[in-house]
Amino acid sequence: MTNSGAIVPSWLARQLAEVMLGTFHAEKSSFPLGPELVGNELAEETWLGTYQTGPDYFYRFVKRKGGYWLERPNRDPVEIEWEAGAVYHEINDPAFKQHFDYDSTGRLQVTAYYPTHDPYSLQRVTGIEGKQDYSPWLGTYRDTDSGAVWQIVAGRRGEIEALRGDRKMSVKQYIPNQLLVGGFRVEATPPEEGNIDTLWVSSSRLHRVKFERIED
Repeated sequence: MTNSGAIVPSWLARQLAEVMLGTFHAEKSSFPLGPELVGNELAEETWLGTYQTGPDYFYRFVKRKGGYWLERPNRDPVEIEWEAGAVYHEINDPAFKQHFDYDSTGRLQVTAYYPTHDPYSLQRVTGIEGKQDYSPWLGTYRDTDSGAVWQIVAGRRGEIEALRGDRKMSVKQYIPNQLLVGGFRVEATPPEEGNIDTLWVSSSRLHRVKFERIED
């Protein structure tokens, strides 16, 4: 578990495991700063989109304000620019590089490089684009074990918000059938028609806690 948005928990877990198993080499102080082989430049319609690793960590590359932007969970968007071939970097921190290529199955992926950690890759997924219909999510849900209640309500500007007691949390959706609510991941199996009946809530301390829709 980590409260730093700059650290992916899987990196931290791997390094802790290396220390515990005695395979961590303290003298290792440098990491690859970029790919050994730079791929060819890709058309923007090819690489723009959403990439994911694990159940709840993703990169979303979008074009706006005349430039390219990278969005990540619990981080402010950063502007990136083309460097060479299929490599881009953050404008305000050029050491943070992203390289686009294809994995062994032919799936598009992006690999992130930074001087303080090992490179890691995220695979392209079908993301959420354009205006979404959030109406199936709206309603009140209860955890039958703890009695905790969540409400998902419509905001003033077409977005949705989550209410948990007196706490109001912003909601974002980048991946189908999944919401990011504060530090929580909320999943649902979409019904063939009508509203969503069950939510599965996870976080760094929860794993798929079941919330069922109740009548308002």
